[in-house]
Formats: sequence, structure tokens, C-alpha cells
Amino acid sequence: MTRLTDLSLVKRIVMFAVLFFFIAEFSLTFCYADSMNSELQNGKAVKAWNVQDEPALKAGIAKYWYPQSVERVVIAVDRSRTKANIKGWTDLKNCSCNVSFKDLNPEGSYILASISYGLNGETQEFAPSKAIRLLHTINNQGRLDLESHDGPVWICFSSQAKQMMKDNASIQVIVPKEGTLSFARGILSKNKVSVSGTIDMSGTDSAIADYKVINEYSAHYVKIMRKDIRNTGLLTSFNGVEHTLYALIFIILLVVWISTLLYRSMNKNVRRTIYMIGIMILGWVVLRIIKYDLPNGAWIRYLWYSYYFFQFGLGILMVWLAYIVDKPDIARVKWPVWFKTLISIEAVLLAIIFTNDMHQWVFIFNTGLADFNNYSYNILFYIVFAVSLGTILVAMIMLIVKSGKSRRKKYVIMPVIVFILMVTYGFAYTTGAVARNLPDYTLSICFLGMLFMESTIHSGLLHLNRLYGKLFEHSSLRMMIADSKGKPLYTSKNMEDVTPEIVEQLGESDDGWIELYENEYLYADDIPGGKVIRREDLTTINNLKKKTEEAIHGLETTSLFLERREKAAHEVLSEEEKNRIMDTLAGEIEGRVGQLNSMVDELPDMDDKKQQIAKVALLLCYIKRRCNLFFLRRENKLMPGSELAVYLDELAEFAGYAGINVLTANTATGEITNIKATLIYDMFYSVLERILPLGESLLREQFVEETGEVKFQIFLGQDLTPLPFKDVLKSVESENGTVLTRELDESMYSITLSFPLGGDKL
Repeated sequence: MTRLTDLSLVKRIVMFAVLFFFIAEFSLTFCYADSMNSELQNGKAVKAWNVQDEPALKAGIAKYWYPQSVERVVIAVDRSRTKANIKGWTDLKNCSCNVSFKDLNPEGSYILASISYGLNGETQEFAPSKAIRLLHTINNQGRLDLESHDGPVWICFSSQAKQMMKDNASIQVIVPKEGTLSFARGILSKNKVSVSGTIDMSGTDSAIADYKVINEYSAHYVKIMRKDIRNTGLLTSFNGVEHTLYALIFIILLVVWISTLLYRSMNKNVRRTIYMIGIMILGWVVLRIIKYDLPNGAWIRYLWYSYYFFQFGLGILMVWLAYIVDKPDIARVKWPVWFKTLISIEAVLLAIIFTNDMHQWVFIFNTGLADFNNYSYNILFYIVFAVSLGTILVAMIMLIVKSGKSRRKKYVIMPVIVFILMVTYGFAYTTGAVARNLPDYTLSICFLGMLFMESTIHSGLLHLNRLYGKLFEHSSLRMMIADSKGKPLYTSKNMEDVTPEIVEQLGESDDGWIELYENEYLYADDIPGGKVIRREDLTTINNLKKKTEEAIHGLETTSLFLERREKAAHEVLSEEEKNRIMDTLAGEIEGRVGQLNSMVDELPDMDDKKQQIAKVALLLCYIKRRCNLFFLRRENKLMPGSELAVYLDELAEFAGYAGINVLTANTATGEITNIKATLIYDMFYSVLERILPLGESLLREQFVEETGEVKFQIFLGQDLTPLPFKDVLKSVESENGTVLTRELDESMYSITLSFPLGGDKL
């Protein structure tokens, strides 16, 4: 959840990357040896070339060298099949027949060195550029035969040429006129052995001893043959240096990418899954390094089988990431049944792959297990391939479904394109259609997997909340998120003055809150992984409370006034008349008083006390002024329009505390009968009471005199039909007034209460 946690995960990724890489390199250094060196270290004598003996003798791997023959690189021509004039290396470019030699290392590298030595003329250097151009030209002409060896011209060693002459009398052996190299072959051993037929190497071609340059040819032979001569595998690695270099570059990119993902993600379970995806890719790449650079053997075959553990694991983790991306950040998300089933299916397939040596249901070894690099695919391989791609397809579909109505959903084409690339690459690689020119399978699949995940992020399918910190900081929230120890993690701009000391003080409070400033308080609530600290400004509530207290005091004053007025009127009114007046007043406001009592009783249980207090204050204001209007009506006096405007403005002000912004425009300044003033006041309160629960936040009212009429109008954004003041309507009719509602446009309605002029002095 924290940036510290992200940094910790990044450190772990880097640690594993470095550890795995050095384990791989240690394995290569400790375990690597070709078959010759392995046998020498085991005390066996082996056949070797002279360019191999001196490095072995210097390294102490061997102590004795017994040369037995000298082999010269020559050209063998079947004269029964071609009459081409071939006397040297350059003549091979001009003839029209196929040219063959065995594409094996180190023998092939010795042939390439011999051609280079001859073509470089008087300098007699080993620079391979001219030899590469010669063989490249022959290959482009379609005449370089490295597989069937069925051509009429062969580049071979002298012993091979002699054997060919025995089998075919038409064979002519040609020593290239430009020059060639000779190589000694013999027995190399760590222990002294009895060997017959050794020869004296003194006086032989000095070029034989230049083993350093020849071994350079051996080291780069595969790369030269495939990339420079045959134009194949241009994007692949061919030797230990390139295998390791490509992997190292990829690991660096992987660590950087995983680090950015961890930095951008907030959900703890999502980060764990991303972390595991990084480890899975890293393990696969390290396994690739070990497999490529260790000598062939049965255990190399099982390393190859292990590729599918990581391939399955990568797909499974992507499906799991798609499943948990919208889940709450809780301690653990349980595996659903379908996910367990998917894991079981892939576990069965993995078991079949690891037992392939027994049944060959996945890979068929055409020439036996000893030559397992010569293989083809059985039907079960295509099922494995389909399941691997199917898991990624499932992950993509889940993310598309969960993205809902995301505005960036139109970019879903990005992960779809990447998925199509994965399918296309996998098909091309497995069918061998263009396999020689395709990049390495492991690095390619891992890179496409990374590209797939990144495309789901940029297309809005996978949300990592990478800008949450900035959004939180610049939001209007009065909030801070801290870890379980109280250390601030995310702080909004309105909480910048809340210091760690204040947070610590809040954590020590038993009540879970402290007073920050006057009317401002801090509250702390626990959340998973930490706590949220919020700041509450109670100024508005306290002001409203003060207004309410003033309104209540006003009601008490009005009540006292009424009592005094009643006492004064007692002298002129009979007891019966007094009771009648009070009963009439009670009848008019009894319902509202009961409503007020109910609202006050419900106040302690209300969630939004501020809103409920505002409603109580509004009703108190209405009851107070309604009593005033009642007694003014009993006195049978006209009421100034300006005084009614004060009543209306006061009611509008209390409505503002309840969240309704009322714009007033009361221009009438004359006098109006009390009954009409009461009807206008009742209508205004009824409308306010009706729109409070509807969420209306703005209306406009005006009390004006127009030609021949007195009008009270309310403009609002909702249609209140049927009108909420039936009793008012009946009284309006008795005063010859009218109430009209109109729809001014799609978002504006008006209610107009009008009385004809006559009997009113305005």
C-alpha cells in the first residue's frame, strides 16, 4: 500500500535478478565443458585437433599430446558430374555446380579459416571477410549445400578426400592455388598412454600453431555461418556471449518495467501478483541461459521441458491478475473453483511434458533421445500451445468485461493486436515456416507478455491508479491516509498544517478525535493497512445551532408577547371570545406544531443532523411568523408589503441553511390584506417543504405589483404538480385569486399566485 512497500518489492526483484544471473553464470563456469574437456577431466584420452591441444595443455586439462596425422583442407571434385575449371577458392564462385561441406563445429570453422587464409593473398591473414563474401555469394546463387552433401564439389579434409577417391575413381583432389591450412590430429590425454603411429610435427606449416585465431573462428562460427553467410536468424543469438548479453539486456528491462508497475499499483494483491509475474519471467530467462550454454545431455532435455512450467505459470498469473484487479484490498482472495480447475489441467499437461521421454506424446525425437535436437511435434503439443494462449485470451476477455463503460475502452485494440502477434509468432515458430529468422522463443514470448500487460494498462482494461497520489494531493478532501504506525502516506492540500506530532497526539486519544483549532476537529478511523484521518469544520453547524437557538428564543419572546397580549385583551374580551380565538389559532398551527415535535424527537437518531436541524429551524421560523400573521388578521388591519417581504426574506434565509439557495426580488411596498399575506406565506413554505427531499438547490421568488394584479411567483427546476398546498388553493378561490403553473422550458417551471387589485392599497 505504501511507496516503501513498492521500494521493498523492487529491491527484492533486483536481488532475485542479480542472484539468478550469478547462479546462471556460476553454473556455466562450473559446469560448462564440451564433451572433449569433460572426458579429459575424467581421465580419458580423446581425439583432438592440434588447435585444441595447446589451450588444453596450458590450462592443465591435458598433459600429453600424440599427433597421428596431418589433415589439409582441400577441394574434392567429381569429374563424372562436372567439367568446371576449378583450381582454387575463387573458382568456386564462377562454377555452376553445388558446393558442399559439413556444417559442424569445429571442423567447419577450420574450413572457413583455411579459405580466409588462402584468399587474403600475400598477407596470409585470418580475417574472414573475403571468405564470408565468397560463401555468401555461393549461397545467394543457391549452390551452397550444407545438408544433403550431394553436390559434385566438396570442401573437406584430405583424409575425407582420400576415402572419397577409394569409393569413386572420378574424384579429383585439388589443393587450392591461393593456399590452404593443414591441421594435425591426434590423441590428447591427461595421463600418459601408449599410442602407436605418432608423427613428428617439426617442419610443418607454421600456420598450424596459430591456434588463437583459429579458436576465434570456432567461437563465432555458428554466428558467421547463419547471419553473415546464410542470412538466417538475423534476430537470434548464436553463442554464449550473445545468449548471455541478450538475456542481461532483457533482465534489465524486466526489472525496470516491474519496478514501474509496482510503483503505479496500489492494491496489495495486485502488487503481489505483478511481483510473481516478474519472478516467473526472470526464472524463465535464467533457465534459458543455463540451457543454451551447457553441454548436451538428458538433463538439458528436462531443462527444456521446464520451459513449460514458466509458460503455464505466466498465463495463470495473468488470469489471476484479471480476476483480482477489482477485488477489495483484503488479506487474501480465495481461489474460485474454476481457477483451481484451470491449474489442475495445466498441472496434468506439465506432468505429461516431463514424462515425454517415455511416451513422446508431445515431442517426437526422430532419431532417438541421443539426438533430441532433431524433433517434431505430436498432437498433444498443439493442445499445450492452445491452453497457453487460451489462458491469456481468458485474461483479456475478463479485463474487457470488467472495464465496463471505460472511456478508454476504444483502445482495447492494443492488447488484441499484441495477442494476435503472440498467436502468429507461436504458429510461425512451431510450424518452422520462418523459424530460422525468428527471435529467441523465450525472450520473444516474455517480451510479448510484458507488452500485453502494458497495453492492457494503457487501454484502460487494467487499472493501477498510477496518478492516485497526485489526485489525492490536489483534491478538495480534508483527509490524510497514514500507515498502521501513523506515518502519513497521502495528504491532501487541506491537511498540510497537520504535523506528524499532531497525528501522534490523535493516535494517543482514547476518543479517536482531538480539537485542532476553534470549531475544527481531527478524527481517526481504522482502515485495512492503516488509518484515515479526516478534518471536520463545524463552523457552519455551530452557526446554524446559534441561529436555531436565536429562533427558539424568538419563539419564546413571541410566546411571551402573545401571553401579554392575551392578558391585555382579557380586559375587553369575554372568556368565551378568548377561548374561541385561541382555539382558532391552535387549529391553524396544530399540525405544524406536531410536525415540529416529531422532528425534534427524531433528531438524535438522524445521520445528517445538520440537515435535520436546518429543517427544524425553518419550521420554527414559519410557525413564529404564522402566529404574527394570525393576530394581525384578527386586528383587521392591512399589512405593509415591505413587512411581508421581510417575512419572505427571513424564510428564504433559513431555507439556505437547509441547502436551498433562494433568490428574492420583492418590490411591492404598499399594503395588502392579512389573509392574502397569510396565503402567500403559506404557499412559500409549502413549496420549500416539498422540494427539500427532492435535492433542489436553487429557486427564485418575487412579490410584485403588475397592471391590475398582485403577484407572488416562484421559479424552480422541477414540476411540483400536484401542488403541495390544497388548503391554500381553496382560500385563494374565496379571495378571487388564481394559482397557475407553467413549464417555461425543459428545466424551468413557475408557480404564480395572483390576486386582482381591489380592496388592497398597494
